[in-house]
Amino acid sequence: MEKSGSSQTLSNAHRRKQASYYRARYYDSNVGRFINEDPARFASGNSDFFAYVLNSPVNFRDPSGLQKSGGSSGGGASCCQNNIGIAKKELENALSNAQLIRGRIIKKYKDCLLKTLPIIEIRCNETSKDCGLHSSAALNTITVTPLGTRGRKGPCGPLASTFVHEMVHNCQGFWGDPNAPVLGRIPAESEAFSAECELFGTSCNCARDPRKCGY
Repeated sequence: MEKSGSSQTLSNAHRRKQASYYRARYYDSNVGRFINEDPARFASGNSDFFAYVLNSPVNFRDPSGLQKSGGSSGGGASCCQNNIGIAKKELENALSNAQLIRGRIIKKYKDCLLKTLPIIEIRCNETSKDCGLHSSAALNTITVTPLGTRGRKGPCGPLASTFVHEMVHNCQGFWGDPNAPVLGRIPAESEAFSAECELFGTSCNCARDPRKCGY
C-alpha cells in the first residue's frame, strides 16, 4: 500500500529525530545507513546512494555526509577502496591463468591462495608506512595501507602484488604440514616476493635477496 505524501513526510521527520545530522544528510546508526541519498549519486563511485563509508565504519568516517575520510581516530590518508576491488579481481584473473601459475612458489601455495581469495578480509591500517601487512591470527585476513592502495601510482607497485605477498605469508603460517620446519624471516620474505615476481613480474630483485629491500 502506498503511503500518502503527508504520512511519508511524518515518517521521514520521525526518522530524522532519531538520526545524526552529518551536514549534507542524516545518518541512522540503528541500521548503519544514511536516510537521504548521496547528493553526488553515481559521481560518488558507489551505486548505493545510502551506504555509509562503503559499509566499512571501522576503517572510515564521514562527518560531512559527502566524502569518506580517515578512520575514527581522526585525519590522515585512507585506503582506496576502489583500487582494492580492482586488485582483488586482478589477482583472481592471474591465479586462473595457467601460464602464470607455473612458478615454483605459486605452485607451492596455489591451493591455499585459491581457497583464501574468495573469503579474504581486507583491512586498512592508516598509520603504517608499509605497503601491506599479514595476519598472525587468521588465514583469511590481510591488511593494506594508504601507501599500498595507491597501487601503480605509488612506490609499492601493483596492489594485487601486495595482496599475493601478504597472502603467501598467511599461507606459510596456516597451510600445509604443521610439522614442517618454520621458515626464517629472510626465506619467508623471499617466497612472498617470488610469488609477486612469478605472477606479476614485480619485486624480482627482492625475491633474490630480501635484505637488499630492507629485510
